[in-house]
Amino acid sequence: MLNYIFVGVIGLLECFGLALNNKFLQRSKKLPCFISSFINQILWFIVIGIAVSTLNNWGLRLIYALGFASGDIAAILLDKKLEELAKFRGLKLKKKYIHKRRKK
Repeated sequence: MLNYIFVGVIGLLECFGLALNNKFLQRSKKLPCFISSFINQILWFIVIGIAVSTLNNWGLRLIYALGFASGDIAAILLDKKLEELAKFRGLKLKKKYIHKRRKK
């Protein structure tokens, strides 16, 4: 049972870290991007180790997928809370937008 909880939490943390990494990339934050990428790779090696040792356990795969999907939701909620906090304090979060060139 503990193994299922561990795999679910790892899936959640991995996806949450990927979403944060994308936010750091958008905002050109080099050090946080580096740190989140490093932590994601460590989590990925843990997941690969568990997947190889339990190839036929579909329950673990399902729990990991549920945790991974929950990581997206957690990242969206955190981003909304940060934006609300920034608006409350009168701050603007720096976001980079890519402008496409128009063809002449």
